[in-house]
Amino acid sequence: MSKKITLLGSTGSIGTQSLDVIRAQGYEVYGLSAHSHVDKILQQIEEFHPRYVCMTDPDAARRLDAELSGRADAPRLLVGPEGLKQLAALDGTDVVLNSVVGIAGLGASLAAIESGHDLALANKESLLDETYVPQDLVKLTCHKENLPALRARLGLSQTQLADCIGVTRQTISSIENQSRELSWTNFLSLLFLFLQNAQTAKLLPVMGIYTDELARIFSFTDLNQFRQ
Repeated sequence: MSKKITLLGSTGSIGTQSLDVIRAQGYEVYGLSAHSHVDKILQQIEEFHPRYVCMTDPDAARRLDAELSGRADAPRLLVGPEGLKQLAALDGTDVVLNSVVGIAGLGASLAAIESGHDLALANKESLLDETYVPQDLVKLTCHKENLPALRARLGLSQTQLADCIGVTRQTISSIENQSRELSWTNFLSLLFLFLQNAQTAKLLPVMGIYTDELARIFSFTDLNQFRQ
């Protein structure tokens, strides 16, 4: 049985190269997404016949909707960043291939993971975007007691915490004593670890580390559950 692929960012250079591979391997395209390149995604729809398409730019979505109007085999159209996350989370695909540039692809990557899909990353920014530094990241380290307090709540030594997120003990030590800046990658690793444990998850909003802003980006953890 042919693999079903959902390709996010299909009209960019990485996306079109990915479609070359999909074509050569005979895979089925389950979903496609683009930001604003209506003409190019129309060509892709004609060739690959996806079941779902997302346009993250609303104006482009309206243009595409008009172009697809009346077609019996038209894919279902999703719109905006929320539509992109919906597309990544849909049942029916085997692999979500994310080639969306920058932080815009992060929410969709997390939605795919949360839905249990295999995720293939064609750009590093979904996991590492040094241009986006939320205040939540700053709050994890601006108060020296925050990270040690969260670590202590889990009963972890610096070495054990380091092993959990794949860094050295020296890295954790230097973050805690503020001799080293916390990177976006390490912040995400620590955040996900602390969100997975009820004891620390309840502390994150109180400390101002996991705010509504960050929750909107990730869109899979409802802060209201911590406020009850």
